[in-house]
Amino acid sequence: MPVYTGFSTVACFANLGLPGLCGFVGEVMVLIGSFEAARDGSILRNVGVRADQIYPFAVIACFGVILTAGYMLWTIQRVFFGPEKAEYKSFGEVDGREIAVLTPLTLMCILLGILPAVFFFAFTDSTVAAMFKVFG
Repeated sequence: MPVYTGFSTVACFANLGLPGLCGFVGEVMVLIGSFEAARDGSILRNVGVRADQIYPFAVIACFGVILTAGYMLWTIQRVFFGPEKAEYKSFGEVDGREIAVLTPLTLMCILLGILPAVFFFAFTDSTVAAMFKVFG
């Protein structure tokens, strides 16, 4: 099932945050935001949280990125590149209808990774502005 393997591999890589795919933008923003929260002038620091209380959570977030990459790569290896099992030999390749569904999803994974500002920032700017009115 090479076509299905290709679609699934793109989805797994997007999930683990590979640069150029949709998961990367969110992952990087969470990591940057985690460490930025410990800087002077951040919302958490302004309400009295110390930096040494914030850094452990940022480090845990980094370990989460590594853990995600590990289990997604392990899944790809076990599901698609392991030995072929006899009970799955009768499974056919994806048909035209399934390709018609999987192609736009795969293209959106790539498009959101390459041009995140077109989609992501257009929706979040008003939310961030409202949050700064409340907390700022």
